[in-house]
Amino acid sequence: GFIAVMKFTLTRPGKLEIRADSKLVIEQMFGRWKVHGGLYVPFYREARGLLDQQEAFRGAANIKGIWVPREENDVCDYLSKGELHKRNVVFRIQPEAGAV
Repeated sequence: GFIAVMKFTLTRPGKLEIRADSKLVIEQMFGRWKVHGGLYVPFYREARGLLDQQEAFRGAANIKGIWVPREENDVCDYLSKGELHKRNVVFRIQPEAGAV
């Protein structure tokens, strides 16, 4: 998702505020947490490269990353899960509220 946002907004001028319910993504992308090993490291590198391009385009002071706790993000969570349901995605790791 972060990579898609970076690509979508790369040529659009103005300030950029990225809100996400993944604390890991926000904290690592904006340099507050270190990146260790893992299968996601190639995705991190691609996203970080795109963020570097954004910073060169807009200026680092014009880009903010904000973590939104999942419980405060229920509308977006609901809408995104609705799209995944249409594609027959089954939730296993993070079941939906009320699911058993």
